Amino acid sequence: MRERLLAALLVAIAATVLIYLGLRLNSAKVAAVQAADDLRICEQLANQIAEVSATPKKALEEQRSIDDLSSRIEQAAKASELAAGTVARILPQADRRIADTAYVAQPTRVECRNIGLKELVFFIGELLSSDKALHATTIRLSLPQVASSTETEAWNAELVLTHVLYSPTSTK
Repeated sequence: MRERLLAALLVAIAATVLIYLGLRLNSAKVAAVQAADDLRICEQLANQIAEVSATPKKALEEQRSIDDLSSRIEQAAKASELAAGTVARILPQADRRIADTAYVAQPTRVECRNIGLKELVFFIGELLSSDKALHATTIRLSLPQVASSTETEAWNAELVLTHVLYSPTSTK
């Protein structure tokens, strides 16, 4: 009798363990399916972000003249209180189509000489805030060839400022 009771108890414990493990397995399957759905949603969102990132934020509908941009650069330099001659050159670059889109990038290279980092940041901030369609696509710093004894911090900076123009290609 005692052996039967012990055997029944062991069977009951084994059944309880099997039921518990079955429930855990089922809950793990549900979690795996949910994780797979979450991954699919994340991949879709990542693809959407990549697509949106590839399109310009703001685009011009007509081309701006280099004179207009030069005047904006001079105004930003004056507002940033840059020394005369700090903006050494303004060089328009060749337009280039942005991948297979209806947008064209119009880059302009701006060279600044002996400018402090603080002045450069204020200058770029002033310039970009005055024209929402303008983007600083490249900022390259280098040490000047001849160090100025009066400046503790002086850099040469090359900026590439880019306007994005909406210019669909004609289809024939």
